[in-house]
Amino acid sequence: MTNQRSHREAPPQHSNTASGELLQHAGAGVKVTRSSDQTRPTYPKIHVTRQHSAPRLVQVRYDYSKGDILWIPQHEPTTMGAYLCERRTLTAAGPVYSIYRMGIVLFPFASTLVCLPCYTWSNRGLISREASERHEYVEVKNTGSIHRQMGPNRPVEVTCAKPLLPETTIHLTAPVKVAFGTRFRYVGRLEKGEWEYLARLYWELYKAARDTPWEAGTLVGPTASYG
Repeated sequence: MTNQRSHREAPPQHSNTASGELLQHAGAGVKVTRSSDQTRPTYPKIHVTRQHSAPRLVQVRYDYSKGDILWIPQHEPTTMGAYLCERRTLTAAGPVYSIYRMGIVLFPFASTLVCLPCYTWSNRGLISREASERHEYVEVKNTGSIHRQMGPNRPVEVTCAKPLLPETTIHLTAPVKVAFGTRFRYVGRLEKGEWEYLARLYWELYKAARDTPWEAGTLVGPTASYG
């Protein structure tokens, strides 16, 4: 009996290349899988990094005044864990740590906003700072709330869309410069008297630094605090 091929048997495959062969397009970075009946592109795996965007708060503005509390992007050089944290990016000048942080507008100039940044130090608050450095910070208190003061300076009262963490602390000696026309999210605002108090603390530290001896190694000690 003549052997006949069953009608259920798949017909032979004819292809110029082996089934499933991967061809790499020069300069394209896209692989193509060829078979007898289809050509299917297979794209390389792309590592997607989660973006840390500003939270959706009250509003976005382009004009700002002293005492405004903004949510601003901040980029700081760092030498620790540059490849282990998604907030760190390797640049031509070295690793940079990027994060959104609250800042209070201290002085608005024509081209620049000078802001004082706020920190929580992983919710540890001012207690995590050395006692000899705490005069360089001022704590933040939500209006109408009870606050346990940890530093020498009276806390600044703030009014925000959402209550701030009780560990939130303003760094008086680390002002941040941001472009005036940049788009920021508006978080809240200080009352006039609270801004004046904050500016006075900043000015006292500035004067103390200005009046230190010229000799190298002289640091600014605690100044008179305002309660």
